[in-house]
Amino acid sequence: MQVYPNPNNGVFKVKFNLTKLEKVTQRISDSLGKDVYNQELENLSVGENIVKLRIPKNHTAHYFIVNLEALSNKATQKIILEP
Repeated sequence: MQVYPNPNNGVFKVKFNLTKLEKVTQRISDSLGKDVYNQELENLSVGENIVKLRIPKNHTAHYFIVNLEALSNKATQKIILEP
C-alpha cells in the first residue's frame, strides 16, 4: 500500500495491488484511535487499484492511520496533515 502525497492537506490517494478479487475494507483512525472513516471498497480489480480519499475538515488531529484489510492481507500507514 502506498499513500500519497504524504504529508497532505486531507486529500490523498491510496494505491494497492490485489492478487485476487476479494472484499477490502478501508479504515482511517485519528491519533486517538477513533475511526473517522470506515468503508468497504467497491469496483476493485485484480492488479493495481487507486482510491482517492478526503479526511473531513472537522477533525483537528495532525496525523491519521490508514488501514486496508482483505481476507488475505492487511496494510497500515501513517499520514500527516499539513498545518
